[in-house]
Amino acid sequence: MESRCAQSSKPGSNRMTEPRTLISVVLSTRDRAHAIPDAVRTILQNDHADFELIVVDQSADGLTEAALAPFSSDPRLRYLRSATAGKSAGLNIGIREARAALVALTDDDCQVSADWLRQIEAAFAGNDRIGIVFGNVLPAPQDRAMGCIPAYIRRQPFLARGVQDKNQVEGMGACMAVRRSVWQSLNGFDEMLGPGSRFQAADEGDLALRALLAGQWIYETPAIWVTHYGFRTWEQMPALIDGYWGGTGAMMAKPVKTGQWRIVPLLLRLAARWMLGRSGAGAGLGPRKRRLRKLRSFCRGFLSGVSLPVDKRTGHYVRPTPDSRP
Repeated sequence: MESRCAQSSKPGSNRMTEPRTLISVVLSTRDRAHAIPDAVRTILQNDHADFELIVVDQSADGLTEAALAPFSSDPRLRYLRSATAGKSAGLNIGIREARAALVALTDDDCQVSADWLRQIEAAFAGNDRIGIVFGNVLPAPQDRAMGCIPAYIRRQPFLARGVQDKNQVEGMGACMAVRRSVWQSLNGFDEMLGPGSRFQAADEGDLALRALLAGQWIYETPAIWVTHYGFRTWEQMPALIDGYWGGTGAMMAKPVKTGQWRIVPLLLRLAARWMLGRSGAGAGLGPRKRRLRKLRSFCRGFLSGVSLPVDKRTGHYVRPTPDSRP
């Protein structure tokens, strides 16, 4: 079903104002039928005048599709079933199908604010060079005795104008938006990175890093926010740390491997920050005694990334074929 750009007029005025920009929302999901109805509900309740929501379902069963049945009459919702695996692959499918110039992204265990899309549109309106926008990811109420919810909270807006600023922007893909033209120019998300892929994280960080290297700007603002319900027990933290910092190491290996040596000072600053201070997307991951584990995971991911070929044309890792030899 086709979406239409809506026109609006001020009360008491016969003059029509310019239509708002259509925004596409893309959500990639897998086997989260219990959580996704709340995510979809809050997106569809947004007060933006004209948007579409594309859900890419990689689930192994039909429970997610059944959970979304109550929303099937809403013409803004487009449901796509996919046999692919990995969040990055799902996002690439959804963005490829998107009809809008701006694409907002969130996760299936998040709920968005009512003005989420209006604030995203306003953020991009600040400058045409802004290619990616990140907002805050707030943790839902949680029992800290049992575990925590990963979050990312920025108190003040920040505009990154070059790769030298990357250590100050570590937004999460749970609250992210991208110009579709920028996504296209970067050949999309690297499908070797992110949940469900070989490297379990850093899909959004990799896209952001490649955007900065290509001359795009990144804007982070607390005016855009979602609430994250992805609770992890303390027993699950080691695996989460290994995945996040391993993926980050693999992300940083790519520009080094392709000879972009201006990344080296950034790599050193990031390593120092992760070891000595609070790291953005890792906020709430536990005590500082886990720094050594973070460093080990980062180094393992980096070395693993260095061992893989990178397609210089796309900026992506080359997927190994079934007959590839170690």
